[in-house]
Amino acid sequence: MKKFEKMTEDFLFHCRVEKNLSAHTLKAYELDLNQFKRFISRNGKTVDIKSIDKHKLREYLQRLHETGKIKTVKRKIATLKALFNYLEFEDKIAVNPFRKMRIKIRDRWFCPTH
Repeated sequence: MKKFEKMTEDFLFHCRVEKNLSAHTLKAYELDLNQFKRFISRNGKTVDIKSIDKHKLREYLQRLHETGKIKTVKRKIATLKALFNYLEFEDKIAVNPFRKMRIKIRDRWFCPTH
């Protein structure tokens, strides 16, 4: 099993068992994570999650904003923040890439801090 799948599987297990999140929330998380996986995959190979930085996240969030509704974009951001917080807490990554990001969503504009 690829590292990304294993890490997201562990995260979803944590959300289901330790956080006792609803089935609806878990399904949304799974959809969001699969979409992110498709974005970070290149030529069918998933990029190592440890190599994802704020620049890659900014690129993904910009793409989301171009095509998604604000409420959906906010949920996807929350999903990724929860994933990276979990990975950092569990020492699976050294630093959460969201730690040094500011994300502002106003009306219909997404303005990442550069």
